[in-house]
Amino acid sequence: MKSRFSRLVCAAALLGAAAGGCGAVTEQELTLAEQTLHYDLMLNLSIPPAYQGVKVTCSNGFIQCSALPGLLGLTSSYQVTGLCDEPTMLCAGDIKLLVLFVVDFSQDPAFTTGFAQSNADNMRDVQLFYTAQNGVDIDITKIETYIGPDGIRSTTDPRAVYLGTVGPLPRKGQISDNGSPLPVPDGSPAHDVFVGAMRDPSKPLNVLMAVTARYISGDAVPSKGTIDVKLKPVVKMLSRDE
Repeated sequence: MKSRFSRLVCAAALLGAAAGGCGAVTEQELTLAEQTLHYDLMLNLSIPPAYQGVKVTCSNGFIQCSALPGLLGLTSSYQVTGLCDEPTMLCAGDIKLLVLFVVDFSQDPAFTTGFAQSNADNMRDVQLFYTAQNGVDIDITKIETYIGPDGIRSTTDPRAVYLGTVGPLPRKGQISDNGSPLPVPDGSPAHDVFVGAMRDPSKPLNVLMAVTARYISGDAVPSKGTIDVKLKPVVKMLSRDE
């Protein structure tokens, strides 16, 4: 745990306590244990051999890019949408899939000692630092990230709270937060979800990622691979000095 101390005024107001005058507040940064999240990505794409390696230009005059998935037999257990990839001007298919990670804080020393639970009400802004590794030979154009209580399975679930979008994540590549982590600001719906998980670590926190991967006509059929994400939550905490 890293600590940094500052003198603030009106601690009671900042902490939501009953009025009792102003005083000193201790501000601390609590770095929770890094979470390693692993997902086996099996796209199950199927393209007939006669069409493999065929580049279909957006202006070919014969084929609408929206028809690409059906024309190439581009099938998947996920939603596939045909469109024009503007950087290459080739017809492409956007593959939508959901990746669910379960974050378990139960073995984190901050929780095994009871420190995090007893200070849940003092938690303010949260920053989620991350790295993501794409082990699949297909570009991931964006990852829309949501958090929620255990059991969420859809971005339309009212309990799923949008955090932000990261990416692009190139094929066989890696990205990091580069000093701009996903924010969970104090007072936001996402913050309420996070603090709820802090109070009771036996109930896992769910991280739901809506992944968009883009297959461009002419590319090799991507084989199965993995997505690995590492999350390191850093929590700002305020407590009133006695």
